[in-house]
Amino acid sequence: MSCSCDTGWAGTSCGSCDAAAGYHDDGMGGCTTDACLPNPCTTPNRTVCMDAGGSASCSCDPGYHDDGVGGCTTDPCVPDPCAAMGQLCRDAGGVAECYTPTCNDDNPCTEDTFDGSACVFTPLADGTGCSTTLCVSSQTCSAGLCTGGAAVSCDDGNPCTTDSCDALAGCDNVADDALVPDDGVSCTVDVCAGGVASNTPDDGACDDGLWCNGSEVCAPSETGAGVDGCVARAAPVAPGPDGPCGSWVCDEGTASWSMDAAAAGTSCDDSVACTTGDACTGDGACRGTWTAACGGGATSSCSTTTPFGASGVDIPAARVLGELTFDGGMPVPSRYDDEVNLWLRDQSTGALVHLEQIDFSSWDGSTYALYSNDFRDDRVIDLDVLPGTYDVLYERLWNTDPA
Repeated sequence: MSCSCDTGWAGTSCGSCDAAAGYHDDGMGGCTTDACLPNPCTTPNRTVCMDAGGSASCSCDPGYHDDGVGGCTTDPCVPDPCAAMGQLCRDAGGVAECYTPTCNDDNPCTEDTFDGSACVFTPLADGTGCSTTLCVSSQTCSAGLCTGGAAVSCDDGNPCTTDSCDALAGCDNVADDALVPDDGVSCTVDVCAGGVASNTPDDGACDDGLWCNGSEVCAPSETGAGVDGCVARAAPVAPGPDGPCGSWVCDEGTASWSMDAAAAGTSCDDSVACTTGDACTGDGACRGTWTAACGGGATSSCSTTTPFGASGVDIPAARVLGELTFDGGMPVPSRYDDEVNLWLRDQSTGALVHLEQIDFSSWDGSTYALYSNDFRDDRVIDLDVLPGTYDVLYERLWNTDPA
């Protein structure tokens, strides 16, 4: 009687695998010729085994692929399919995408390039112009860094804007009506409105309330304006010039002029060479006693034509200044004429001096003309007289009134 072992088994008791026939332990209590039993593929993600002619061949698990260095991966860019084209690879939803990167290190002092495998940042030569901000100008490169330069001025010359600089946007000029555009003149009202400056003259800031100073106005551009911009206009004028026996004084209390006269008898000089014993009269006049040097004596006739002294007498002249109007400037009735005489009466002697003969006339009633006796338009009187204190007398002569 003879016994035989099952296929794949061998030995007197059939307890071992028939190695001579190519069997080996399958790891599960049996014998097999399958090279993948038991599974020799134990590398992570590479556990798929295939029997290749009696030899086990390990491959990547489902979803993985060979990484080119003996391992398995899910990265589509390993191994790199873009390197041969001089590009980089990126995962685009599980698919390899080749691209050329934008190389920028945000340093204006490097030249940024891609060499086919990586970005290269090459420093620029020292002294190369550069810029890191719009608020600094004239920067240059030094050892690969952008340095130096000068701050940019954002002043737009407008006192009604707030001026600032943004590194990326540059200058910013924002209207601010809370600002005060001071022009350095104290009598102007300085205001910003809608980003526009105005400096409005304020006459009230100049008025000192004094009659003797005239009317003060704010006119900083006028010649003679003070540092505050104020100018005095229409200052009251003394009735006459000061003399050796008195001077005119402006009185704020009465808003008028008064004569500050020297006491009667005070020695003075009447500027007449042929008088003697010149003395103040107490009312501002200086009067001397005539001498023979005046020519013919003090009682000589005024009809004489003999000159006073050998070379004459130098008598200083004064001026009468004034402006004439008809009835406050009202028009003269049509075809109406009115003639008057103006006289000066010397307060010290009572002597009359003819000042002017004036004709008021109108042909259409819309205006009036004012003529002196030589038929010049003469609303303004500016005539020479002997120095003295005079009263002005009005003498009406004749008029014509067709009505």
